[in-house]
Amino acid sequence: MQTVSKMADVKYKYAFIDGNKEVPISINEITEDNRNQYKFRCIGCGRELLPRAIGSKYKRAHFYHKEELECSGETYLHKLAKHIIKEKFDSEATFFVEYPVTRTCDKEECEYRNHRCQEENVPYKIDLKKYYDTCTEEVPVNGFVADLLLTNSKKPDTDPTLIEVCVSNPCDEMKRNSGLRIIEIKIKKEEDIINLQKGNNICESLFAPKKERNVEFISFKRTINSPLQIKLQRYVFDSRKNPNGYLTEVNCNDAHKKIQTDSMVELNVYNTMSYLQCSKWDVLLWMYKNKGLRRCNLCKFYYATQYESKAICRLSKKYGKPACPPMDEAEKCRSFSFKERCIYCYTFIFEEITGT
Repeated sequence: MQTVSKMADVKYKYAFIDGNKEVPISINEITEDNRNQYKFRCIGCGRELLPRAIGSKYKRAHFYHKEELECSGETYLHKLAKHIIKEKFDSEATFFVEYPVTRTCDKEECEYRNHRCQEENVPYKIDLKKYYDTCTEEVPVNGFVADLLLTNSKKPDTDPTLIEVCVSNPCDEMKRNSGLRIIEIKIKKEEDIINLQKGNNICESLFAPKKERNVEFISFKRTINSPLQIKLQRYVFDSRKNPNGYLTEVNCNDAHKKIQTDSMVELNVYNTMSYLQCSKWDVLLWMYKNKGLRRCNLCKFYYATQYESKAICRLSKKYGKPACPPMDEAEKCRSFSFKERCIYCYTFIFEEITGT
């Protein structure tokens, strides 16, 4: 007789062996030789099940109820998921979970601290077996009942973590707002439970919308303070190699070391106000104002084109100057006149590096 189920996706692939309600047995473990050795019980309703289609090439093997009745597939999935998760916790050496956090650099007094000293949606992976050694079903805690409660028998003052299985009823607002750490796992079909059993960790999606997440971590700390290296812009000037110098990057931990030991000038360039990056134009303006470095592209007679090598000096015809001068031509040009309308972004901080 065919069992009436409220959930079409439920195929009853797991059952209890009569007398053992601790570890479910999979239909894949049943063979023609051992199918009659046991009496099977439904995880959901507790009634007798029989194996079907064992060894069949045409139908998928599954359990079915011996007597026709209505068995809640929701209850079956809920109880099965709890048993599988508990068995996984009890039997394995590790129990990893992973969820996205915002990682913030712990160097609060750092002079280079800015918006880049924070990374969002960083996967944070922890082993709950390092904090808990006990997993118990249906335990009251702070006026609620946990599907599974993780505790530490050696350190009973350790705040517990609840694992809630959601087949159709998610945690209510009171439970969500209780401050208890909760891992809510959504289960729609048996394959979801099998994936939990086989997976290396229970993971909350980084990018899925909240309503579409299969796993949600509630009241977990979402900001982690730890050492963090960011990139700083570095300007390196060596007229022997490049008349305008060049911009590159260094790690903040190396901010006080020169990249090129024989460079003439090196500057850290950073912005504590925004994500804006400095351009070579801003650096050359600083070099002119602070080091007296003259370059043709800072001159009012300079006509810029799309390509720097094809830029034009407006005095070339009148005074016989190079039509397309190299940038350091301004060093010896008596007609150089700083373009007063040149303004650089004053939110940038320029720091000269003297250490090697």
